[in-house]
Amino acid sequence: MLMTFKNVGIVEFAEIDLKGLTILTGLNDTGKSFISKSIYAAIKTIKDSYAQDTNDKFSQLDSYWVGIRGLLNTIKQPPRPEISTLFEKMLFPLRAEVMSNISNKAPIDNTISKIRHSQIEILQFEEIPPNIKANIDQFFKAIINLLETQKREKDIRVGYFNSIMIQQLFRSQFNSLINSGSQLSMSWSEGGNEILRLISENNKAVNIAVDDSFFGLLHFIDATIIDSPILLQLNALILKNRLDANRPQLLTMPIYYADLVSKFIPVSNPVNPEINNVIKGIIGGTVVYEVKSNKILFIKNNGQAIESYNIANGIKSFGAIQMLLTAGSIHKNSILIIDEPEVHLHPKWIIEYANIIVELATADIPLVISSHSPYLIEALAKFCKPIKEKTKFYWGEQHTNGMSIFNDVTENLEPIFKALAAPMKALSFYV
Repeated sequence: MLMTFKNVGIVEFAEIDLKGLTILTGLNDTGKSFISKSIYAAIKTIKDSYAQDTNDKFSQLDSYWVGIRGLLNTIKQPPRPEISTLFEKMLFPLRAEVMSNISNKAPIDNTISKIRHSQIEILQFEEIPPNIKANIDQFFKAIINLLETQKREKDIRVGYFNSIMIQQLFRSQFNSLINSGSQLSMSWSEGGNEILRLISENNKAVNIAVDDSFFGLLHFIDATIIDSPILLQLNALILKNRLDANRPQLLTMPIYYADLVSKFIPVSNPVNPEINNVIKGIIGGTVVYEVKSNKILFIKNNGQAIESYNIANGIKSFGAIQMLLTAGSIHKNSILIIDEPEVHLHPKWIIEYANIIVELATADIPLVISSHSPYLIEALAKFCKPIKEKTKFYWGEQHTNGMSIFNDVTENLEPIFKALAAPMKALSFYV
């Protein structure tokens, strides 16, 4: 999968061949994380935009159904008792049919005809006062109008990307951070055929074009970002914030935090238990998500349970991988993005972590790693030799205009080590 980025954040140009294990490196502020988040944003938009639009539509429709039901319930002791049961007998089955059709992307015309018929039948009851009839009629018209307004999938994707990704993930700073007036483009190609193109202007996506072959060629159905082990001790708070509709601003956090901690909850069979056993040997135990108490614990090999607040950050770094594998949340169809994993690790564990990354890639789990650690990069270069054909290294260089360009340095890593070693050489000049 060849991904091309132009004017994305601080990245002027990058052409990334996502083969299996992709390492993005460079000095600080070259846009490594921006590329990773852009990959995440595109995959999540394709995966979740229709579901989000459907949920929004359900919520709006339910407000109309509840409105009709409330109006019918205001009619006291009708001469014909069936008025009080009209919603349950006539409209509740229609509501279920509408939800089914929308969820399955089935034709809605026949259901709309049934709704119109129910509308006429209910409004014929003489016992319903005229003012209540008028309000009921308005609710029916709103339901029919919403169902007849069919959004194109392109518009659904663009709307989701703008409201969720650009506003919440990138905080309305998606286009070039240096030249805000330049057009941003992101395209994905497979076998020479472009299957996705995203165009954004002034921090607003104007088009997301997806080729008909997209879903047949693209095997990535989800993406996950890990950028800090600290969030393991905020697990309960993050989930509470996501679920508490009355306090949506309880926390200001990257949207991928809630996505990550939700993936610690086991939903399918464990993946690659062999890798988990390797991690267990490194950290001396297993980090687990305890569903009943909604706690993350470190169970040491001697059986001692350690609360998340008391778990060392290095152990949390490995523990996040353990929990994702145990929950079945990362697999060959889900990209795992890890941002600067070396930050909380001792050099010895950086090398061990590099080995785990390569083990995951060997198990066909696609990864994007951003790093500026010479320990991690050199270890990855050594460990990845058996999977060299699906490993890529990219070096980001910042130019005088403040923008950066990423180059493929897979065959020659010297530019990476030369740049990362420069600070240590410069240290010799300090008195």
